[in-house]
Amino acid sequence: MFLQALKEMIENKKFVIKFNRDFLNLKKKVYGVVNMEKKQLVLKLDWETVYEEVSDYIRKQYKEQLIGPKILAKLFDEYNLICFNQNGTTTMFWDKGNKKYCRVINFNVKKIPEIMQVLEKMRPAVYPPSGKY
Repeated sequence: MFLQALKEMIENKKFVIKFNRDFLNLKKKVYGVVNMEKKQLVLKLDWETVYEEVSDYIRKQYKEQLIGPKILAKLFDEYNLICFNQNGTTTMFWDKGNKKYCRVINFNVKKIPEIMQVLEKMRPAVYPPSGKY
């Protein structure tokens, strides 16, 4: 349910995913980036913010309650949907011109093709075509 809701929120432009960026911009709702890390393409999301936004969306749209973020992340890891990044579990973001760090989750894009197809449609000139990730 989480991944379906995430896909819907990306389609409805509830937050922004940028490509080939090293940092997030929470003020501008850039909660995710797609980058190459450790020779694989990953979708890196600000885990706390995205979890809260998607959890609220699921509560409102589906009248369902999500399990907690730690348990959900463990399940994603158990099913090999996520991978660890080169900086551990944090990434840089900018806050009023100051560099800060937040906890992130990295999805292996090969494991979430439906979400990547949505991103591909939204940004066809920047993103490799289907099957290349």
